[in-house]
Amino acid sequence: MKRNGRHMALAVAVISLTASFPSLGEEPGWALKEDGWHYYLEDGSAAVGWVEREGRSYFQTPEGGILRDTVTPDGYYVGADGAWYERKETILDTDFTASFTVPDPVTEWIGKDALAGVKSRVSQRFSGKRSLRIGDNAVEFVRRETQEQTGTAKRDTASGRGTSGSGASVTETVLLGLYREPGQGRYRLDIRAALDGERAGSQAATWNYEIFRAMVYQMSSAPELLANALYSTWEEENIWGIGREQWVRVGDCQVLYTSGSGVGRFYIRPVREGNG
Repeated sequence: MKRNGRHMALAVAVISLTASFPSLGEEPGWALKEDGWHYYLEDGSAAVGWVEREGRSYFQTPEGGILRDTVTPDGYYVGADGAWYERKETILDTDFTASFTVPDPVTEWIGKDALAGVKSRVSQRFSGKRSLRIGDNAVEFVRRETQEQTGTAKRDTASGRGTSGSGASVTETVLLGLYREPGQGRYRLDIRAALDGERAGSQAATWNYEIFRAMVYQMSSAPELLANALYSTWEEENIWGIGREQWVRVGDCQVLYTSGSGVGRFYIRPVREGNG
């Protein structure tokens, strides 16, 4: 794999042209076999490494098959169909592009510029009643409520709520909080809000879901898959079976989940050799 500036140029043919066995007499190019697609070189031998077909890239093994639903030796996630492709979409009028390789919680946020664009959109829409805070180790979507109340300033870490001290107090609730935990090699995502605007009967909940999607882009090179699993666990029937006891693999991630007192807490770590 190569990078050109911020972009990666995938090989049109094969990155590694080595073959582990002699010529099979196959025609060069792609051929559909009983176990799937194979790519053959000019001498009829099977290619090993990255090959491209119809704009998508596949990692072919020495045995002639392709890797599926796993992370390749050089760190790229390939889906159930064996394909790697650039994943991107527009969220709140902002373009997001997933990391090419599996993200590392030790490094800074992948899409800081995109997050800044979403922050601006939130500010325009909610006029201070909601905000997106972006720090080195935390991204928080916060709701602010003003009320007449006196007392000392405080913050409840468990509930994500804090209050100011005098006059008209402002209560803050972290609706969605994404945190890097580099010492433990993982991310943490806290959810205290409905993600289904239609079900909740709230237009604001629609924004919750969009922010949620933007956060997922920071943790995975296959964000659509991870978002589906987290959403299912929080809003629906948890068809992935994600719980607190055992890591569940979702694409290029492994996930744990705990809940209580109105908060769902996910721990997400990248699939690495030895834990996948």
